[in-house]
Amino acid sequence: MDWPTTDKFITWALVLLGWAVVNELQDFREMRKERLVRVTELRRKLDDFEKTVLAFHTSEFSGNENLIIQATLGSIARELKLLHDCRYIELQYENCLITFRVACTQVNFDKTSHQALSYDNLVCLSIMQAKGELDRTLLAAQFDATNTTPSIFGVFGHMFSKAVRNIRRSGHAIADWWNR
Repeated sequence: MDWPTTDKFITWALVLLGWAVVNELQDFREMRKERLVRVTELRRKLDDFEKTVLAFHTSEFSGNENLIIQATLGSIARELKLLHDCRYIELQYENCLITFRVACTQVNFDKTSHQALSYDNLVCLSIMQAKGELDRTLLAAQFDATNTTPSIFGVFGHMFSKAVRNIRRSGHAIADWWNR
């Protein structure tokens, strides 16, 4: 066997393997960065929403604010579900979201029973407490986003599963083309 040829083959194999590992680590960093940005944006939105809800409960009834609160709660729930489906946050967010939604809308929310409350009222305090629980869940997800670095085995496992997926897709595409 010709050793210079083998040396070249081994060198190129190591170069390609190194490139694949660096590329995979870059993908992990990009995913982590996106996760951090999305969770941070949602936490800011939650802070602004808490101010809106507290302003609603501490002032006279406004039908427009009532509708805005309902729409924003739906938007926050959809964003949380999307973050959960993308595996950016854990399952426990659902209980926190239900508690927050109930605190915002169960008492003092319809026109017939609405009255301007003070900030130390039980309704306002429960809103602040429920928002704090949801924010802690998001903060934990944000911390997880910055604290996860894959091991070399995780990188190789992810690369292998991605290669298998691509081979399966190619096989299905070839079979579909062949069966036409």
